Formats: sequence, structure tokens, C-alpha cells
Amino acid sequence: MAYDGVKRETVKVFVLDQRRYVLVSGAFFCLLAAIQLTRVVMGWPVRVAEVTVPVWVSGLAFVIASTFALWAFRTAKGAA
Repeated sequence: MAYDGVKRETVKVFVLDQRRYVLVSGAFFCLLAAIQLTRVVMGWPVRVAEVTVPVWVSGLAFVIASTFALWAFRTAKGAA
């Protein structure tokens, strides 16, 4: 990384803070993916203002949230 005029310790703290943020984001997306998968498996109904949300929407949300979680954890691994 090229940080002209910035102390080495400051850069190290910034990278660690960034890594922590990415790990927390990955954990959040894992939790979201688990909830969506649970809805798909259990077949829980969801209604939003008189509209029933189909189960396949949760399947799609599971795929997207899982992708974001994997992306976050891979990014955090690279930032170490």
C-alpha cells in the first residue's frame, strides 16, 4: 500500500479496523443467509402489506447473502 506521509503504525491500525469491519459484515451476511435458508426449508410464509412473498425469493436471497459472506471472508483473509 502506498500511503505517502502516513506513519506505519497508523496504516497498520487502519488495516486491522478494516479487517474487523469486513469480518463483522461477513458474519452478518452468514446470519442473513441462515435465516433465508431456514425459511426455504421450513416453508415459513411471509406477507408484506397483503402480498405473500414466494419462497423462491428467499432462495435467491440465500444465494446472494452467501455470496456476500464468502466475499467478505475472502477479503478479510487477504487483509491479514
